Amino acid sequence: MNSSYKKNNSLEKRKSECSRIRSKHSDRIPVIVDCCKKLEVKLKKQKFLVPSNVSSSHLLYSIRNNMSLDSSLAMFMFIDDNLVCSTKIMSEIYQNYILKHEKDKDYDGILYVYVTLENTFG
Repeated sequence: MNSSYKKNNSLEKRKSECSRIRSKHSDRIPVIVDCCKKLEVKLKKQKFLVPSNVSSSHLLYSIRNNMSLDSSLAMFMFIDDNLVCSTKIMSEIYQNYILKHEKDKDYDGILYVYVTLENTFG
């Protein structure tokens, strides 16, 4: 999936913003969140600065609080079309992401995640 943030900001701008953030907050991970296109729910904010020592479920909780959602909807988080395990620590997820993407031509140091919703009660 392509991020709307990547489409709207040049690679140089994204790299400089990531460098600036990482220099000020070395213990935090810059994350951009996009919703799958079929969702009618919109995020109030797309950028998150996540502590590296928390689990991905903490980020999911923050994203969920950022949206007005019915409690019957379950939220799932994906990175590169892979479902993220809710018990994984963000620093581990980020390191794996960097190892996989650092040689990509549009790599900027930001972690891109996608969320989708599913009705849990049929």
